[in-house]
Amino acid sequence: MSLQSNYISHDKYLEINVTGDYVFIDAQKMVPEIFMKCRSLELTNALIDFTKMKGERMATEKALYGLTLENEYKTHLQLGGNELKVAYVGSTVTSYEPAVNIVKASKLNFNLFMNREDAFEWLGIRGT
Repeated sequence: MSLQSNYISHDKYLEINVTGDYVFIDAQKMVPEIFMKCRSLELTNALIDFTKMKGERMATEKALYGLTLENEYKTHLQLGGNELKVAYVGSTVTSYEPAVNIVKASKLNFNLFMNREDAFEWLGIRGT
């Protein structure tokens, strides 16, 4: 099964639950979709839960994903989207350093967490 994403719109955030087998191109295609949904719903927070995603992610792919985030976020803002806080939740946070370094250098308001509770606290919203 390829990568699947389930979008749930809440009052204060967009929840994205990612499942299936990791395929880089699928993950990359998901980024503009997430930003487009946040724009259309006029949301300022997103929670992306990839704890159920399977498969290996190579360091190069993680760096390219970080670059995709940076570029697509700039496009999101140019198209009139709100500034976003994006929390990623996964079981292997420390292995995402290549993407995290790019995101931090770009000063994007994105962060990685090991559990949803910490992510909700960082987003400033109550978990559901």
